[in-house]
This record gives sequence, structure tokens and C-alpha cells, in this order.
Amino acid sequence: MPRKGTDIPYPSHLMQVAVWVAERGGTEEQILAALLHDYIEDIEGATTEDIAERFGSDVARIEAEA
Repeated sequence: MPRKGTDIPYPSHLMQVAVWVAERGGTEEQILAALLHDYIEDIEGATTEDIAERFGSDVARIEAEA
């Protein structure tokens, strides 16, 4: 699946954001939240609770605030 309006594979965007956060000293939780930053809006039926169950409440909170 490409990024909206491009031929670039969608996962590359998520990876770029995660690397950007990591290179700027982000914590493990912040890097995971960066990887998941579009999860709620792009995956039908996805919830913050899903993220909390799989990755912890800190990651879910960061993702929800993004």
C-alpha cells in the first residue's frame, strides 16, 4: 500500500518518523509511538486500548497526543 498520493510504500513514512524521533534522543516509548502515529486514523476499528494492550499505556498515551 503506498502513501497517500504517492508511489512510496506506506511503511517507509512510519520508519522515517521513527528514525527522526530516535535521532533526536527519543525514548523507546516515543519511538514506538512514532511508528504507530497513524494507527488509529488509518486502521478501521483500531483503538488506543489496542495500543495499550500491545505496547503499554505510555506508548498509547503518546500516540493519542500525536
